[in-house]
Formats: sequence, C-alpha cells, structure tokens
Amino acid sequence: MNKGNCVFAKGKKVYFINGVSFENSKDRMDGLEKAKNFALDNGLNPNDIIKFDSRVERDRYIYLLAKQEKGEIKNLTHHFVFKVQDSFVNANGDEIPAITYESDFSYVEGDKKIVEDTKGSPYFIDEYFITLKKVFDNIFLSKNIYLRVMIPDKSEWVEWKIGEQKKSQKLVSKQREKIKALKYTSHLRDLEDKKIFRYKTRYGKLIAKERLNKRERERLNDISNYLKEKGIML
Repeated sequence: MNKGNCVFAKGKKVYFINGVSFENSKDRMDGLEKAKNFALDNGLNPNDIIKFDSRVERDRYIYLLAKQEKGEIKNLTHHFVFKVQDSFVNANGDEIPAITYESDFSYVEGDKKIVEDTKGSPYFIDEYFITLKKVFDNIFLSKNIYLRVMIPDKSEWVEWKIGEQKKSQKLVSKQREKIKALKYTSHLRDLEDKKIFRYKTRYGKLIAKERLNKRERERLNDISNYLKEKGIML
C-alpha cells in the first residue's frame, strides 16, 4: 500500500540493495541468492546487501534514507546491537547472561541519538518489550540515547510511547490468532495450488500415452475427477 513516502507492507524477509528489493520465492529460500546475482550483474558489492525482517522495516528504511538525504537526520545505521546489561552471577550462584538489544535502526536527530524499533502493529508490543524499553531509556539517558518505537498508521508513521492505552491481552491474543489463521489459510492454499499443478502435469502425461494399463486408467480417472471438482477445465 503506497502512501506518499510511506509504503506499508507486512511480512517476509526482504533483501535490499541499491534501491531494489528481493524476497524468497513461494517454494524456495532464494531471496539472498537473487540479491547477490543482481549485485554481480550490476557491478555492486554483495556485502552491501541489507537484510530486513519484514517489508515494513524495509519501507521505514527507505523513509529514513529520504530524511537523511534532506539533512533531517544523519549517521543512519541498521541492526546495531546494544548491551543493556552485563552478564553476572546472582546470589544463588547462577550465571545470568548479558541482555542485548538489536535495534532496527539508529541515527542522530538534532542533539539526540535515536535508536529505533519499527513495529507493524501495536499488537506486537508485548510486556517484555515495554520493560526492555524502560530499562534501555534509563541506562542510556546519560548518553542522550532514546529508544523510539514507530508504527505505520494509514498514510504516516506514528510514534508509540509508553503510557498510551494498551490493547487488552484478550484483544492481543485474538489478533495474533487471526494472523495465525490467515497464514494457515494461505499455507493450505499454496499446498492446493501445488497439488493442482502436479495433477495437471500428470494428467497431461497420461493423456498423451497411446495405451494405458488398468492402474493408469484408474489414476487418470481419479485425477480427472479431482480437477473437475476444483473447476479445472480439461
């Protein structure tokens, strides 16, 4: 969905280089391969390929690049890891690993260093992330570093802040179940499309034969009935 400088699209890992995006095919994890081939064909360095966890994140990057070109921000980086807390041994003698946070983006805006997390929806902001943001903002306050959360809303990017009305856990669970159901439905549709393709291919091979044995005739009949049920003209 294109809204001016904001293109809001969810899902899928995206590989991005020189303004061009690449994603995995339906049945292949070939997004990175396609991006590398594009880089080599156009004299670009494959090491410059940027991997995004979603299309929303890719769209936000394009938006931030435009802001940087206008001089509104500077030093834009992608996926920078911050150490929020060192590892330590607790009173029970257990070794507690360090807490780290990998930002989607970081940049300088005015006199402030912004660390940004891009969410596709407020539904994806859970209690763990809220706690992490509180701790992060407190620890990095002296360095003038702030964790900003940006969400696409209609035709613009909107900042989410702690203290805003939070969706009830029931609504969050309902939304997640809906997303899960949509993904499952899409998965079933893909499986059926692949099955139809296999059956049409097999039908073509059988119908091309001059003679069919009993088993092949039965198979041809089964395939023919299935394709007719699916509304496929033979």
